[in-house]
Amino acid sequence: MEGFLARFQGKLLAYENRCRHLPLTLDFHDGHFFSPDGRHFICQNHNAIYEPLTGLCVRGPCEGQSLKALKIEVTGGDVWLVG
Repeated sequence: MEGFLARFQGKLLAYENRCRHLPLTLDFHDGHFFSPDGRHFICQNHNAIYEPLTGLCVRGPCEGQSLKALKIEVTGGDVWLVG
């Protein structure tokens, strides 16, 4: 499993790096997850648009499905994947 970590509106978020439409990474391994305006995550394969705070796909072939959230914990400035 591959995941990604992002900061959005002051919150630290972590999701599995897998589009809900096809089993492809959102970023094609280049580390770019945000749309050009910085308001959404975008799948670079087919432009599915996801809400960062919820992971919900709001536009595209997987509309209504959600990215899989990863549970994280911040301890002493370090970010840890939990369970």
